[in-house]
Amino acid sequence: MEEVLLVPCDTCANYEHLAWMEKAVGAKPPAEKPDSVFRNLKVNDKIRLDNVYFDQSSYVLRKESYPQLDKLLNTLNRYPKLVIEIAGHTDNVGDRRLNQSLSENRARVIANYLLQRGIVENRLQFQGYGDTRPAAPNDNEANKKLNRRVEFTVLKL
Repeated sequence: MEEVLLVPCDTCANYEHLAWMEKAVGAKPPAEKPDSVFRNLKVNDKIRLDNVYFDQSSYVLRKESYPQLDKLLNTLNRYPKLVIEIAGHTDNVGDRRLNQSLSENRARVIANYLLQRGIVENRLQFQGYGDTRPAAPNDNEANKKLNRRVEFTVLKL
C-alpha cells in the first residue's frame, strides 16, 4: 500500500513535490518519479513557464517543454477549481502582426496540450499579446529573450 506526502520545496517558491511513502513492508515505489505542482497560487498571480520551448519563429512545441507543461497539468488536476489564462508574448523584432499571431498560436498550442490530457475547456483561456506587454525593455538581446515568453495567470481558484 502506498501513501502520497506533499513536500514543499525549500529552494523554489512556486513548486511542491509529491513523495511516495511505503506503508507496508516490502512495498515497491511507483515506477514513475513523483510529479511537481505549482503551489501557493493566488488570483492574479502570473507564473512564467521558463522551460517551455518553441522552434524559432514557430509555434511548434518542442518535447523539452513537456516536463514543465506536465507540472502545470498536475497543478490543474490537483486544484479542480483553478482557472487560468495562458499568455504568449514576443519581443518587438519583426512584423507586429506576425508576432501577434505567433504569440496567439503558442498560447493555443499549450492550451491544446492541456485539453488533450483531460483539462476541461472552461478552465483554460488563452491569449496572445505579441510585444504589447514586455517584461523588460527591448533594448538588447538579453532583454528581448525575457520578452519571448509564455506565462499563465491565475483567474480563479
